[in-house]
Amino acid sequence: FSGFAFLANTGNITPASSAGYFNNGSGTITYTLSAASAQGDYTIIMGGSNTTPWVLQANTGQVIHVGTATTTSGGTVTASTQFDAIGVVCVASNVFNAYLITGNLVTA
Repeated sequence: FSGFAFLANTGNITPASSAGYFNNGSGTITYTLSAASAQGDYTIIMGGSNTTPWVLQANTGQVIHVGTATTTSGGTVTASTQFDAIGVVCVASNVFNAYLITGNLVTA
């Protein structure tokens, strides 16, 4: 993770590639994947001071594989508890694989 940085986040955003975010602030915060992601782009979302779980949103045409589950096109991965975490990497056009999974994540 050379050059990798974790940032405190308090609102809905499109995460930058090769960055991690602590889910701070209040209320549900949505992280929408970039529509222009390239193979090898990755993002990590970690639970933080926000007691409300986060949502990782795919764009139309994108899917996220989390273990044996896969989101629908434009679907979501939602944390169940404050300290759930996910790391995703773009493995092909519009396809993301979770490589870091902490907690009970819900796919839709």
